Amino acid sequence: MSRSHPPPPPLAFGDFRPRGIARPASFHAALTALAFLLSTLALLPAPATAQSCDGTVAWTGVVPDCLSLGDRYRILFVTSTPGHADDLARSDDIAHYNAHVQTVARRNPALASLAFKVLGSTTAVNARQNTDTEAADQITDGAVRIFYFKGNKVADDYADLYDGNWDSQEPTDEDGNLPPSTSGPLTWVSTGSNSDGTVARALRSGAESITFGFPQRNGEELLFSNNSRLHHFYALSGVRTVATATAPTAAPA
Repeated sequence: MSRSHPPPPPLAFGDFRPRGIARPASFHAALTALAFLLSTLALLPAPATAQSCDGTVAWTGVVPDCLSLGDRYRILFVTSTPGHADDLARSDDIAHYNAHVQTVARRNPALASLAFKVLGSTTAVNARQNTDTEAADQITDGAVRIFYFKGNKVADDYADLYDGNWDSQEPTDEDGNLPPSTSGPLTWVSTGSNSDGTVARALRSGAESITFGFPQRNGEELLFSNNSRLHHFYALSGVRTVATATAPTAAPA
């Protein structure tokens, strides 16, 4: 009479080794290491997400806090004094107006090392050409956001700058303050330009009227009407790259 034997115990899930062969100690060590790694990863903070630059923007130095390392941007401001108050003579040379806004920028030590040009047009050079914000520059530079100094975002890129609808109607001057009003709550800014950055009634000598805009009124930032005086000016920096949390560097040429 044959003797029956009890059936072997069922295999545990994942236990595929042959019967009677012990699991090596290294396997247990690997499981322990894996469990430790998973528990460590669970304690790590979630990766930071990019901050939005829409709405109110805080600044650290000359860098908007909503930007990340490697982001490229440009700074815009309205000169605190109008051209006629600074005894600025009219000229057909765009360099004349570039020198003026650069002088105003240097009144603030924080902006003294940054290069600025007037966002304006003479008969020979329009605002797009003068500030390197043409369609070809858009392709080269990519999405370079533009901000009022110590203020909010004006445009997401060059195309947005010239679409007749700026994102902010809260201009700032070279100190990050509200610029003086020319008439009521409005600041008159001489541009010589149409809303798309092309030449309108240009900045020039002997001009009976020069195009100006209102930074506080949507759609009229570059072009509202014409006037015989030189008013305030827009000053636009070159492209900046966020290199640290507090200090930008010039973009490579």
